[in-house]
Amino acid sequence: GRGQIDSAILDVPSLSNVASGTFGLRPDDRIALTVNSTSANVGDFLKLASGKPVPIRGSFVSTLHVEGTPLQPRLRDSVVLDALHYQNLTIARVAGEIDADRRSVALRNGEVDLEHGKALLSGTMPIALTQSGIHPGNGPISGVLLADDVELSNFAPLLPKGSQVTGRIDGRLDATGTRRAPNVTGTLTLRDGTFNGPIEKSPITGIAADLAFAGDTARLQSHAFVGGGAITAS
Repeated sequence: GRGQIDSAILDVPSLSNVASGTFGLRPDDRIALTVNSTSANVGDFLKLASGKPVPIRGSFVSTLHVEGTPLQPRLRDSVVLDALHYQNLTIARVAGEIDADRRSVALRNGEVDLEHGKALLSGTMPIALTQSGIHPGNGPISGVLLADDVELSNFAPLLPKGSQVTGRIDGRLDATGTRRAPNVTGTLTLRDGTFNGPIEKSPITGIAADLAFAGDTARLQSHAFVGGGAITAS
């Protein structure tokens, strides 16, 4: 009453998959399958799969565990993207663990490693299965975002050519509530910021900002120096 896969290989352009494990033939039989996927450039695969240009490049490694039963499946996927390029932006590494069943999907140990600093994230969201596919559910959500010494210079390639930007972002945000009525608390801070661009006559220095969230409201307080004057906003 059980089947075993020693090695099943599926190679498509820019993506290789190897599966193994055991499975049952009845609705309540246990599943224990593992699928390892690799791609030297995931952008090429996404372009071929969608038929549209995709501005993403980078290597991709995934280890997917299919568990549970045919009636109540569970998916656990460990994903790593290395040397990810989005347009002119370079991200050294993106990694995370995805855990999904018929009721919810969760992201654990999510990490985005930039050239200077990193962001950590995790969260859980309910899902609903219908005849038309998978949709976000209306149950409780949760999430955490941590910014650890994230330098604004990481994002300079997205600005007009010749722009120079510095500054450090730190902080934590927590999300609860539901998808339709989210509740976000926490603060993100920017310190020692500067900006000098091709359209700026005077460099902007001493940029500091605090973005605070409380429930369904957000408050921004900031100040900076331009030339010999100061700018304050809230």
